[in-house]
Amino acid sequence: MKRRPLGATCALVALAFALVPAAPPVRAQLAALPRVIVPAPPPVIVPAPPPAVAPSLIEAKIDPALLALMAADPQRLLPGP
Repeated sequence: MKRRPLGATCALVALAFALVPAAPPVRAQLAALPRVIVPAPPPVIVPAPPPAVAPSLIEAKIDPALLALMAADPQRLLPGP
């Protein structure tokens, strides 16, 4: 098996690089793209948490007979207003 001289191989590689057209740099490709201005998203408005109400205040507003019905059977549907 014959070995080619290293100089001839290098010369062929250099000739191949010289004949192949070089691609433009990436920066040149990106510079040609139009610039798109994206508007900022609208601000998120977080509602304030509801005020804390003591359970004793709520129970004072509920009819005692209805409280007794709810305590007797919590799973039962009660009549509406």
